[in-house]
Amino acid sequence: MSTRAKISRRELCPICLEQLAAGGYQYRTGQVVRLHSCGHCFHRSCIDSWLQQATTCPTCRVEHPELPIDCIYLGVVSLGRTETPPLGQLSDDVAKYVHTATQSIEYSRECKQMLRLRSSCVEILASPSAVDKASDKSSSPLLLTVRLHNIASFHSLHQAVVLVERAKSHSPKGLLHHILQFDTDIQASHCIDRLHDASTAALKRIRQHSAAESTTATSPRAASRNCTDASTNSKASNTASTSSPIQSSSSQRGAAID
Repeated sequence: MSTRAKISRRELCPICLEQLAAGGYQYRTGQVVRLHSCGHCFHRSCIDSWLQQATTCPTCRVEHPELPIDCIYLGVVSLGRTETPPLGQLSDDVAKYVHTATQSIEYSRECKQMLRLRSSCVEILASPSAVDKASDKSSSPLLLTVRLHNIASFHSLHQAVVLVERAKSHSPKGLLHHILQFDTDIQASHCIDRLHDASTAALKRIRQHSAAESTTATSPRAASRNCTDASTNSKASNTASTSSPIQSSSSQRGAAID
């Protein structure tokens, strides 16, 4: 959501149908927000209530890409070398651990965290209630960050989602399994769909960036090659134009001798 928005006095909140700005133009001071995904404005209290039940803009139904999803972060599992499965598969040991963990921990909104998908990473945030209760009010709600390009795979197991992250080490021990529990199977499936969309978009951006860098790298070479060819052609042209008067002068001298 936007942190700053300019609002017209005629503009209404699409949810409560009341004016967003009491008079004239004003910058919001916490009461009005603008969705990044589509640009529509709402009263903060109205859109917060709406987004607790939906994930789209109430005006245009565009999916809000950075809307956090409620979850419980159950922790991380690191597998040994002999236990690591092929890429794209989930170890039986991890599956058993996930099943045990989700069965033993009752999903409670009081101890929940929030998963937020950025354009380049996955973030786990502390719940607003936990942040409000924290003794250090200046502390960040961010609990964990996983870069999208470091995610090797992700899996859905009933009400849980497993993010497989490549650590800095390239050995099998460098694979970390982050386990997230959701309230329902549908929420876990929705998380997988959003992870797939975010990963695909991130991969597309990386490929476009690589292609742009490749084009930029080859352009100076091509320009240098063109300059070399032009210089060679210029020298050849100068040689030809210089030799022509010599041949003409020789012919004239021959004619005079005759």
